[in-house]
Amino acid sequence: MSRRNPPWTRDELILALDLYMKHNPIHISQRHPEVIALSQVLNSLPIHQGRPGNVTFRNPNGVYMKLCNFLRLDPSYSGKGLEAGGKLEEQIWNEFRGDPQRLSRIASSIRAATRSAQLPALRSEVDDEDEAAEGKILSRLHRVRERNQNLIKRKKSMVLASTDRLSCEVCSLDFESRYGSIG
Repeated sequence: MSRRNPPWTRDELILALDLYMKHNPIHISQRHPEVIALSQVLNSLPIHQGRPGNVTFRNPNGVYMKLCNFLRLDPSYSGKGLEAGGKLEEQIWNEFRGDPQRLSRIASSIRAATRSAQLPALRSEVDDEDEAAEGKILSRLHRVRERNQNLIKRKKSMVLASTDRLSCEVCSLDFESRYGSIG
């Protein structure tokens, strides 16, 4: 388990910027109910494995500080803001600063996907051939599933141990026979 918090992802920054647009951080604090609610949402996202515990990971103080990072980019703010922000924050700011309705729609979609995500518990070993947690769900403009290369290698090894060919378990297509060595 890592001691440091992982960098903020695009989805997390979209959610934070959406909150920033609704509640400028100079008018709220880390005790604001929506800052606390965003902290809870960020802790529920299934996108960071090996993260620190919930005491430090995306806690209300960290969420509030991230909002203050956006101050440095806001031309309507006369102060400096927190200057330690990253390039991805700036990209998100530039993409959405002129279109808060689009930002709100995308943030709502991320929240909806988070509520509807039904992930099985991640296990260190796959003990059931029919069920396996294969990757993280990332909500972008579209939902994407990352592939777990170790799971794929293990499955291919199991199949090759009992037979000399790999073929689709659903339709029995043998990719090597059909496409040659590239298959």
